[in-house]
Amino acid sequence: AEQQLSLNTHTAPLLAHWLLSDGLHQISVFVQPGAGLPPQVLRDGANTILIKARDNLDVVVIGPIEPEIAEQLAAAVE
Repeated sequence: AEQQLSLNTHTAPLLAHWLLSDGLHQISVFVQPGAGLPPQVLRDGANTILIKARDNLDVVVIGPIEPEIAEQLAAAVE
């Protein structure tokens, strides 16, 4: 069953979103205007939540990946 992820767009308008999948796992990448958040990496079981500020934007990566991979994905967003 497919789950839909909803975001509160009233506080952070979404500029871009990608859903990456290898057929088994799904990784979401979000880009929104910068909110002045400090860089963060959170782990919840196998899931990583990474927030990286870049060029007045916040890049958020969420998925069952290692923090190093999440960092590489965030860095690859142009």
